Amino acid sequence: MMRKIKFHPEARKEIQHETRFYKTAGQVTVGRFSEEAKRTLRQIQNNPEMWPSMTERMRGNILSRFPFTMIYAFNDEMIFIVAFAHHKKKPGYWKDRIKDIPF
Repeated sequence: MMRKIKFHPEARKEIQHETRFYKTAGQVTVGRFSEEAKRTLRQIQNNPEMWPSMTERMRGNILSRFPFTMIYAFNDEMIFIVAFAHHKKKPGYWKDRIKDIPF
């Protein structure tokens, strides 16, 4: 069974913000960014246990070509994307979102 993916509202805003940013760099760049984000989501959905733990409940998958980590929690039914964290942002800024995990 494929797990459903749900985004924390702030994680969704982060992805949307970065998509707009990369759009200013051109269609090729935003296309690469979008494909990389989708590929990372597919990897997480296909094998959420594969990436290392960041906290007791959180894991992170680092994008290959862009400076971001997709931070998530999961159970048997769902993957919850907690943050789309830029590597230059304050480490752990997203930890207060853990309380919003719906499982």
